[in-house]
Amino acid sequence: MENNWKAWIPYHDVENKYFVCKVVDDEDGLQLFLISNDYTKKLCVQFPGIVYAYRNRLELAALRTLDKIEDKTRGFSASDWTFFVVENSAYAKEIAKESQGIYPFSQLIHFAIVGGQALFEIITDALPVITKGWKFSPEDMVDEMTLPRGITGFWGVDAEPPPFLDEKSFRQMCCSIAQENGVTVTELDTDTSPRNFYSAQIRRHNNFIFILQNIHYPYAAFAGLDDSGGFVLTNPPE
Repeated sequence: MENNWKAWIPYHDVENKYFVCKVVDDEDGLQLFLISNDYTKKLCVQFPGIVYAYRNRLELAALRTLDKIEDKTRGFSASDWTFFVVENSAYAKEIAKESQGIYPFSQLIHFAIVGGQALFEIITDALPVITKGWKFSPEDMVDEMTLPRGITGFWGVDAEPPPFLDEKSFRQMCCSIAQENGVTVTELDTDTSPRNFYSAQIRRHNNFIFILQNIHYPYAAFAGLDDSGGFVLTNPPE
């Protein structure tokens, strides 16, 4: 089976979920700096081998992939674990093919970090080394993207829950958009049991687009559908 996701457990004293705070790719190699959902534990993930390729996708841009991440043997999925190795990886096969055989598929490792806000995937030839703790100066953190607490739907057991935007406000926003732009709201889904956003379809004649809004903070995006019915982020309509 292609893309067989296996949970990778570096050692037992790690949290289940982390955010990716910063990525550094320089003469010292590729390093990812992670922080736990309750902001109390930090990890540095360093790749000592050759890094042939990597890619990063925001959570809403990887929903179909995230839905398929599951290690049935250990009982882990994308929602409750961070570190995975992908066996028989399509991404690794693509890199091997693009290299015209210079980098054989047999030597490539597809490692994935399923962060609280993004999916970061690396093709390398050696598993990473994980160390605890990191510290940056304010100048080092200029380019960091800071996400509001709990925006992904995860937070610590002892932490105060993030704010909640009720579905009534989302419905009102969609109705206002429809009235102001001469479109019709044809679908509205506020079931958040499997996800952390509301969705609505707006339509004008034969054209339609979806509005996705986070349930904790007023962040929204526009999306279309791919061939399997999953959301694909797109530009705002004209």
